[in-house]
Amino acid sequence: MLSTGSAGAAVPPAGALGPTTPSIAWQGQAYASASGGGSCPPQAVDPANVVCDHFTLDVQAPGTVTVAISRPDPANDFYLYVFSGATAVASSTASSGTSESVTFAADATTYEIHVVPVFVGSPSSYSGTASWTSPAGGGGGATCSPGTIEVSLEPTATVCIGVGL
Repeated sequence: MLSTGSAGAAVPPAGALGPTTPSIAWQGQAYASASGGGSCPPQAVDPANVVCDHFTLDVQAPGTVTVAISRPDPANDFYLYVFSGATAVASSTASSGTSESVTFAADATTYEIHVVPVFVGSPSSYSGTASWTSPAGGGGGATCSPGTIEVSLEPTATVCIGVGL
């Protein structure tokens, strides 16, 4: 793979996600060019983010996480991977369009997001977002009947409580 990244990384390079901060965003670094197979070493092996961009995501409570990236030029191609340690949790490797997105069941742990410039014919960066929602049964998972109210007990549950008239 040939890629030329800037001497930086995603800004900010890390973020926390959970009940108190359900969404975050970052700006990925610009790549002048790339042509390769889409592999990306861990942050410890590529600390200057020359081969690919790394974003550290600290998920503070179990839930569903969606990570998305978008790029302005559909002729350029970036892949998106999510790792927990050395294990790939999710990936998106579409070869057309201007975005990649993955959704996965997350534990309360740290994930490493890899954004790989697979083909960059003209200088390009990307924008990244991540969002968190409560696990099944919480945060709107309940469907309350008439005469009840929904009470959210984040991050663990949503319950319906009968209301006497």
